[in-house]
Order: sequence, then C-alpha cells, then structure tokens
Amino acid sequence: MHTTRDIVVVPPLPDHKKTYIIGDVHGSEKCLKKIVNDLLKDDNRLFIVGDLTDRGENSRGVIDLILHPDFKDKIFVTRGNHEDMALKHIEELEKQIQEIYACREINTHRKLDNVLDALSITLPVLHHLQNGGEWLQQLFMEECGYSISYQEFSMPGDDSVSLFRENKVPSESLSKHRKIRVEGDNVIYAADSKIKQIKEFFSALPYIIHVPASASKCAFNIVHADLPFNEDEL
Repeated sequence: MHTTRDIVVVPPLPDHKKTYIIGDVHGSEKCLKKIVNDLLKDDNRLFIVGDLTDRGENSRGVIDLILHPDFKDKIFVTRGNHEDMALKHIEELEKQIQEIYACREINTHRKLDNVLDALSITLPVLHHLQNGGEWLQQLFMEECGYSISYQEFSMPGDDSVSLFRENKVPSESLSKHRKIRVEGDNVIYAADSKIKQIKEFFSALPYIIHVPASASKCAFNIVHADLPFNEDEL
C-alpha cells in the first residue's frame, strides 16, 4: 500500500520551455551548480533522479542549492536509495542518541564510548557509511554537541569505510550551539537544525514524478532505478 506522496504529478511546461533530466548527483555540488547555471535559464526546468548526496565533495551544499528559493518550481527531485539510507541512518542515530544522553548521567567516559561503538556497527548506519554517508553521521553528532573522529577499516569483500570510533565529552563551544536535544522519550531539533531540514526534505520526496501529456509532448514518468517496491504494486 503506497500513499499519494509516493507519486507526485507535475504539470507540463509550455512547449517553448525545456525540461532537463539528470541522474545521481552524489554530493557533487560544483558539477550541479554548473548544470543549474547552464540549464535553468528562461524558466526551464530540471528533474533529478534521486541520490543527491554521499561520495562527493559537498553533500550539504547540494541540498542547500536545490532548496534555494531561486529554484522553487524549477528543480524537482525523486527519492532514490541514498535518500532512504539517509533517513534510516537518522532514525537509528535518534534512537542511539537517547542512549548516549542516558549514559551521560552515569558520567563514565568508557560507557559513552561503548554506546558510540554500538552505534557504529548497527546495520542501517554501517550500510550508509559504506556508501558515503560519513558526512551525515558527523553532522548529526556535531549538532548533538559531540566532537568525533574517524578511523579507516576494511571488511572482507568490501571497500574500506570510515567509522567514528572516538567521542569526547561535548566541548563548551559545541554545547553552546547544540541543535539536537533529548527531552524524555523525544529527540528535539532546533528550528535551524540541518539534520531537521534534511530529514523533512528527504521524507517529502516522491518515488515517482508523473508529467502529463501536453498538446505536443507525451506524458512521462521520472523514477530512480532502485524502487523499494515493484511496479505492479502501484
């Protein structure tokens, strides 16, 4: 069963306007910026087929560019498997940060480290880290007020991947600007939290964008190759 959010209908452009479709961006902000500057002139439109982040030099920059007010109703994005991985990663981090806050009350550095090590090896986190998601984990922990470092390691049959292995008691400067807090059983985000922005943006992305036919153009669908369901389920 899929919600109407899984499929979004975008009206066709007038015949004299152009529609462009590009594949995975994967954090390549410089490349995307050049494409946007070159193509989005004269009210043309750009569709991106998911996988906005990970692996490239600036995943956060890619998101900021797409969400810039100048590109409202000009850039449209479908959800890919990397957006799904990021959402699962955040969900897992939210669960684990609640345990970290509970451990702070015990006031033992070793206990904190053990919780963070457990976080490193959970499957949703590991899966995303193996696919370039270190930036998201680092951003989340920084917004929680923690300073973290990474360590390279290799798994049989897999590429090397960076996992954070060290945690320090929140520094004074980081704590003052903390954007993620735990209150009771809830994870609370500040209004200007980047993680909050990313979570809301990715959650709202449809899996399929449908553009109806116009007088001179055929209808078409835009979808990432890795759908989490079969076409016959639609």
